[in-house]
Amino acid sequence: MSLCVLIGVGSGRATAAAIGANKFDLLLQFLDTPPPAGVDAEGYRRVRRAMAQKAIADARDTGLAFLRVAVTGYSPADFDQKANDLALWQQDPPRFWVAADRMFDALDGAGIRLVPTLMWNLTQFPALAGDGVAAFVRDGHSASRQLLARFISDFIGRYKSRPTILFYELTNEMNLAADLDGRKRHCKAAACVWEDFTTAEMTGFAREIVGLIKSLDAGHPVSSGYSLGHTAASHLQRRPEFAAGGPDWTPDTEPDLARYLSDIHEPFDIVSVHLYPKPEATLFGRMPGEHYRLVDDAAAIARAAGKPLFVGEFGDSSASPFLAQVLDQIVQARVDYAAIWAWEFYQVSTYQAAPFNVEPGLSDEIIALLRQAETRLGQIPPQPDPARPPRVVLTWPVPCAAIERPLDLMAVASDGAKPVQRVEFLLDGQPIATAATPPYTARFDPAGQVPRTARITARAVSQAGIAAEFHSTIQLNQAAGACQP
Repeated sequence: MSLCVLIGVGSGRATAAAIGANKFDLLLQFLDTPPPAGVDAEGYRRVRRAMAQKAIADARDTGLAFLRVAVTGYSPADFDQKANDLALWQQDPPRFWVAADRMFDALDGAGIRLVPTLMWNLTQFPALAGDGVAAFVRDGHSASRQLLARFISDFIGRYKSRPTILFYELTNEMNLAADLDGRKRHCKAAACVWEDFTTAEMTGFAREIVGLIKSLDAGHPVSSGYSLGHTAASHLQRRPEFAAGGPDWTPDTEPDLARYLSDIHEPFDIVSVHLYPKPEATLFGRMPGEHYRLVDDAAAIARAAGKPLFVGEFGDSSASPFLAQVLDQIVQARVDYAAIWAWEFYQVSTYQAAPFNVEPGLSDEIIALLRQAETRLGQIPPQPDPARPPRVVLTWPVPCAAIERPLDLMAVASDGAKPVQRVEFLLDGQPIATAATPPYTARFDPAGQVPRTARITARAVSQAGIAAEFHSTIQLNQAAGACQP
């Protein structure tokens, strides 16, 4: 039985523990995002949407229950940044929502739920509105706050009745910026979006935004998206970094951490923590390597508050002892929700995976740990279907690329939750090269090729010998004429 069928959130408590993944860029992959310079817009869009569809299907086959997605993206991060992940929402709302509908439909088709993070980057809305972080946090009438409220109202008004929504999430790690000297840490120019705010001001901000969410949809819980906090978080509350006498970096005790997490989650239905194997995550005199024990600490704090726990991010670059121990703690503590970082995340290009990327073929040991944890929680992940074709996307070059010099052909492929047997690259049906292991890549030199509109194919062959293909039309050696992606 699919894990997501067993998740109930109407009362704010989960009826079964759920393991999902962070897929930060999923909505961005469905949007009409401007391509890099010199790249065909429609070809770029086609590849990114195919990668999104593959990521959702791979998540289903791995047994993941939900994906945590930044539905506002990230950019801009400061006043002078030209990138704007919300440009389409601002300039052509119908097209934005059509793209978001495609994402919802794809998730529904795979039986995967959504945790939409409504404000991933603290500085995004202030940068868009031009009024700074302090006004955003403190002033409910500021332009940036009104812009956020409009997006939240639009999003919830459109999707609150969709079964896709598991619960809402307000921010991503906003608490890590509270009580620190934001201008000193981040500003290099006089015009800078960063400003100081306290934990108390953050909690007031959260109380107002959660109130807005509840007024629009009282039926879904709200998570904070907060991390564990700094090792001195409760001491910094009393004497922040921008205080006249300087900060208090005294490490917190276990009671300090319990008070801190309980206090900052007062406005929320769900307690959120993020956990990585960082030295600063070692608290209470524990030895390095014991970071995973914070899962049980957080679970106890959430239980005392009568709220579910969401380990909203956890991860490592390999199937390390830390990752295995975190998953073991998640199972033993029956953590309500947990999401690994990060699922099929290609942050800067269609072909270069980001650090901590989890994907069939590239991260099979991590996927095995996830599936083992799902099984121990009583949620048996789907069994492989040998008759199902593999999935493959030619990620470089994108359709309508002009190729005149040697380049690397690149593809992503999967056979359910496993790697494919091989990926073959072909030019107009003729073999160029074969890649037996990921990352699937091959060198192609166009020298000697007749100028023409050509077709490059990535053909994936499953473990059972079933093939699937992804084609891209290219312009070879200054071919004349128009190109259709």
